[in-house]
Formats: sequence, structure tokens, C-alpha cells
Amino acid sequence: MQLCQRRPTGTAAIIKLCGLLLLFLLLAPPLGRMLIYPLRVLSYQSQTPGYEAVVMLTLICLFAWLAHLFGAPALLGGFVAGLALSRQFIWPWQKYLQNPFPFTHKLEKSMQPLTDVFAPVFFVYVGISLDLSQLNLSPYSLLLLLAMILLAFIGKLAAGLVVNGTWRQKLIVGSAMVPRGEVGLVFAEVGRQLDIIPAKVFTELVLVIAITTLLGPLLLRRLLPKEGEA
Repeated sequence: MQLCQRRPTGTAAIIKLCGLLLLFLLLAPPLGRMLIYPLRVLSYQSQTPGYEAVVMLTLICLFAWLAHLFGAPALLGGFVAGLALSRQFIWPWQKYLQNPFPFTHKLEKSMQPLTDVFAPVFFVYVGISLDLSQLNLSPYSLLLLLAMILLAFIGKLAAGLVVNGTWRQKLIVGSAMVPRGEVGLVFAEVGRQLDIIPAKVFTELVLVIAITTLLGPLLLRRLLPKEGEA
């Protein structure tokens, strides 16, 4: 089954699709927050073990299905479900839909075992899909791959520049952003399955994500204060 529907490529169709996606991003998080309140009430009455994990899986599947209806990847639905539970996410309706922190924290903790199980399965699946024979080892291709790695590294590192503090603190935040490649892998896999991203480009993207994921912690280790340092 395809993860998202193919759409016409005309200008009007693209504008319509962007409008639908924007509408989904605006309306779905408040809807998710509203659903949390009755689910919290039911949790007081339910003595079933694993109730919170079932609630999380239900919310993720529901919003993934809604995202599919709007013509978006199912991944966007899972992202929106996370926004509804986020403590930091702020919107105009915040004062009317306060986050019930104790319950959402229980939901977050209930998802950790599922994440520990399914995240490695996804990474193994991506690794199996990788075809290293597609990689071109010519000097031009290797230089292009190096440029992609540098752009990915510097672009994420630059995110720390907006942080108030010393240059070292800015670099710490930026280097912590560098290994955030999981979502990139998800989008790359979606594009591969839809034949939007060729096998060669997919291989290069996975290599860029893998290398930047390794570089981030190495830099972070050098920047973090050592034991006993102020």
C-alpha cells in the first residue's frame, strides 16, 4: 500500500494540496488535544494493563489515516499526534486546551518500549533496502557526496547560532542537532517506495544521514564541559 497518494502536478493542484496540508496542521493538533481529555477520564475507570500504549497507538493510527485523507504522508499524522501531547507546543487555543501533563507523561513513558522495539526494525529495513552497488565512486561523485555531507553538517550546526549564550554553548546546541537524521531516513524511505527518489540518490542520502549522525556526538563530546569544569 502506498504511503501517500499521487497528485496532479499542475500549479492549481499543488496550491490546493498545500492549502489542505496547512489546514490539517492547524486543525489536527487541537483535535488531538481534545481527544486526550475523554481518554484521560476513561483511564481512571480502566484497570486494563497497557491502556496508555493502546491509546497512543490509536491516536497515531487515527491521525495517520486523517493525514492520508488530506493527501499527506502518514508520517505527518504521527507528527501531529506528537504535537497534541507536547508540553512545549504553543498555539492560540492553548488557554482553552491545557495539556494534562501527568496523563500525557504516562502516555510518553508507555511508548518507550514500543519505540525500543520498532525503531531498530525500521533501521534494519532501511539497511536491507540500501544498494551500495548504486554508489558511484568517481572523483566527481565523491566530491558531490562530500559537499552534501558538509552542507548537512553545517546547516544543522548553524541552528545553534540563534541560542543566547557563549559561542561554546551555541556550538553545543548546534552539534546536538546534527545527528537528527531519523526523520530524514523516514522521508527518504517514503520517497524510495513511491519511486520519487531513485536508488542511487537514496543510497547517497542514507550515507549522508549516517555520517552526520556519527559526526554530531563526536563534536559534542569535545565541546561538553569535562568533569569538574565549570
